[in-house]
Amino acid sequence: MKKISVRCSGQAQRQRLEEASKIDLGFPHEFLARPMTQAIMTGGLRIERRFGGGA
Repeated sequence: MKKISVRCSGQAQRQRLEEASKIDLGFPHEFLARPMTQAIMTGGLRIERRFGGGA
């Protein structure tokens, strides 16, 4: 299998490449990411995340 090497000359070119290669996750991922769907699944409950070790 061969590979291709690409160099981006600027931020705009890199952004265009990112947009062109974006993967569409489709159903059910996009459906489950919707705020309304999440609110229905969790009853509106939000849990704060803790970072670091210990309690």
